[in-house]
Amino acid sequence: MSSACFRTQSSLADDLRRLGLGAGDTVMVHAAMSRVGRLLNGPDVFIHALLDVVGPEGTILAYTDWDARYDELLSEGGTLPIEWRPHIPAFDRQFSRAIRDHGIFAEFLRTTRGARRSGNPGASVAAVGARADWITADHPLDYGYGEGSPFAKLVAAKGRVLMAGAPLDTMTLLHHAEHLACPPL
Repeated sequence: MSSACFRTQSSLADDLRRLGLGAGDTVMVHAAMSRVGRLLNGPDVFIHALLDVVGPEGTILAYTDWDARYDELLSEGGTLPIEWRPHIPAFDRQFSRAIRDHGIFAEFLRTTRGARRSGNPGASVAAVGARADWITADHPLDYGYGEGSPFAKLVAAKGRVLMAGAPLDTMTLLHHAEHLACPPL
């Protein structure tokens, strides 16, 4: 197998620049790593390429949610029955894993040195870079996609969304757009 099959940090950075990303950008990334290609040093090389492109003034973020896996235990009212509560660990923004259903990119970003994570368990976002503290601060607990959320802050920052091999129906920012549109139920 040829070494040309591997994507490197510099080749990925070149591609990201050709897509229009640049210094100072704030970008939410949805990535299907298997579609990005064979990466020399795995998903970390993609994260480092993104950080190279946005530079020290830029920020990379990803929707992490929470890999709690207890939805089947919830009552019709959405509460966890008392007998199950001792068995479910509380959300911890530093240690609770990103939901597995969204691929591995979010967990890699969440565990990148300097990453910050917002405090809404069901809509948490991880961010690395200049605006990471601001993006993840004060994430409302009542509704994680509306005003004051990392999604609203991404829009306020004139941020971008990168769909790196991920299908369009995984674009989390659409939840914020739905909130703004207030469609009738």
